[in-house]
Amino acid sequence: MYIVHIKRNSDNKIKKRTYKDECLEFMWSEGGYSCDCNRGVFFGDYTLNDEDICGNGKYSVNIFDENNNKLYKEY
Repeated sequence: MYIVHIKRNSDNKIKKRTYKDECLEFMWSEGGYSCDCNRGVFFGDYTLNDEDICGNGKYSVNIFDENNNKLYKEY
């Protein structure tokens, strides 16, 4: 289990999401979860049907394990 703090960079608002599988740092740093289109959906700003949201820089993430140890840091 791991917890992702997703920050919307435009206003610094943070939402937390808990995931029950193993944290794969690659997915958040370079893989599919690193793109704003996925992070926007995880944050709750977009749906999977929204267009023209892909890119990088609108969202940042920090990832923690269940003991609050930081696994990955972007902000």
